[in-house]
Amino acid sequence: MSSDQVEWLQSAHIPLTAEIVRQWQPLNGKTIDKVRNSRFCASIYVKFVNECLDNATILHQETLSALHRISHQIFPFNLTYDKSCTEQEVTTLNSLVNILDTKCDSAVNVGTASTGIELFLQKENFKVHHIRCSDMEELCVMSSSWLVFGNVQLLDNVKTNSFCSELKTKQDLLEMLIAALKLLKIGGTFICHLSELLLRFTTGLVYILHYLFESITVVKPFVSRLWHPDRYLVCKGFQGCSTHILNYLVAIHSKIVELAASSDGAEDVLEIVPMKHLYEQRFFKFIKQSNEKIAHLQIQNIIRLESLFLTSHSC
Repeated sequence: MSSDQVEWLQSAHIPLTAEIVRQWQPLNGKTIDKVRNSRFCASIYVKFVNECLDNATILHQETLSALHRISHQIFPFNLTYDKSCTEQEVTTLNSLVNILDTKCDSAVNVGTASTGIELFLQKENFKVHHIRCSDMEELCVMSSSWLVFGNVQLLDNVKTNSFCSELKTKQDLLEMLIAALKLLKIGGTFICHLSELLLRFTTGLVYILHYLFESITVVKPFVSRLWHPDRYLVCKGFQGCSTHILNYLVAIHSKIVELAASSDGAEDVLEIVPMKHLYEQRFFKFIKQSNEKIAHLQIQNIIRLESLFLTSHSC
């Protein structure tokens, strides 16, 4: 993929008024254990990805070394496969979306660990500040920034990495978004390394972001893990966040924490933006095409890796 092939979704340029947001109510329901279908990706892709993950022997934990070795053979320049985010991966990301197109030489990491983004920025002489999303007092005194980034803790086990990570990282993603919206300067950039965008919950978050930024895109650098659905959400041109939107996101976070405690994880927040909004033609097309493009690549890559693995063991 080249930079001119990256598809950007431009801002709706219509404010999310307090009246609109007041009509929204988080929808609770039984906690989902696995994504078997999605409104935001053709069912055939979801089915094939799940079948590939269930049947590919190279994705077993005991064949992890073979997975890394064969991946290295396919892309010799992709040197590290056992990390969720590599510096090399972010270098490729920068060539696609120019994440250094900022007005300063510092950034804030709102994720839970050091990432490839941080390593890349440090090589570019950026000063990177760390902040815990849960530390509201620190958020209040932290200086605003032109660049905020984060990395959700994707699952390590290769067999559970797909169509499960999104379910396990919803709260982390929401916390990072809240922190980013509090810290960003007008015109700033937010970058998040995350998993799928198949759920109504996470798609709802992206829907809100496309009102708050001039443009957003979802990119999977070709040197990222071949078998994995991880991707980068890049939001440029922060336009500010009204108090009623921020309060709504904070209320959703409180609801997630409350449900986790009161129902022992049996209930969860499933939807935060009504489906009629997520079905808006321009937004729906953007999300669906992005998901299907990455799912198609994931299927192709797993089949290719499995074929090479079986061939090497039959010789």
